[in-house]
Amino acid sequence: GGFPAAADELYYAPQTLAQHISSLETELGVRLFDRRGAAAALTQAGTYYAALFAAQGEALAAAREEAAAHYRARPSLRIGCSEWLNPGRILQTAILPFQSAHSDAALSFRLYGNSQLLDALLDGRVDAALFSEGHLPQHRDVEAAAVANEQLCLFGPKELFGPDAPDKAARRRLFYLTVAGRDRSYLETKTLIRQELSGAGLSDCPSRIVPTPADLRAQMMLSGGIAVSDRYYGFLNGIPTLGFKPLEERTELFCCYLPLNENALVPVLLRELRALFGYRPGGI
Repeated sequence: GGFPAAADELYYAPQTLAQHISSLETELGVRLFDRRGAAAALTQAGTYYAALFAAQGEALAAAREEAAAHYRARPSLRIGCSEWLNPGRILQTAILPFQSAHSDAALSFRLYGNSQLLDALLDGRVDAALFSEGHLPQHRDVEAAAVANEQLCLFGPKELFGPDAPDKAARRRLFYLTVAGRDRSYLETKTLIRQELSGAGLSDCPSRIVPTPADLRAQMMLSGGIAVSDRYYGFLNGIPTLGFKPLEERTELFCCYLPLNENALVPVLLRELRALFGYRPGGI
């Protein structure tokens, strides 16, 4: 019945509402309201446009509901993967059967650094995150389920491990390489080095810490450095210039998730990854 009452109901200042109406009238080139002091009534053009705007509003509401129903009916699953996992190529290929079996779902697969992957899981950018056991995050809100077996191996130039390894390779003064992890301190890195050297039977081997995985690979190939990595899904697997020697220690590949995550595809992913990778608890 009038601009002041309408402004009050819409939580606008009366002059702001009047400015909006004047701007709309200028844009349309017609008067929408007859103003009689504080009162206002629709003109013939105003009545026409009111019906038109109402119809458009109903169409927009229907479109919103249709879109919402579509995305409710089409589940999504965002999988994050540690860049240390070869870097992800084996796993991306292995997950293809899962994607085929759930073609009605919107699935995505993306690589992250380990600390970034944990952040992505905690803030909801990914629904499930794949970590190797050596980089498994320790966080109170995160559950971890083993989905695949792995074998730790000592990696290095091929001639160190090949069946016809020359004597000079056996006499070479080796050094052990590891990467300075962004999510662990220098002291934690040195402790990890000691553990890995001891597990590989190389306690007296000198060690070097390099900045990135690319630096580690380059030093291994150019100057004969060695490193421990996971045989099946580790980032050193599949480099043709490297050889490896299996170690006694076994490890596992984990899929991490938030227990409060209501995504129904997460438990399906865990179950199907175990079947896909032939997971056997406690063994390779």
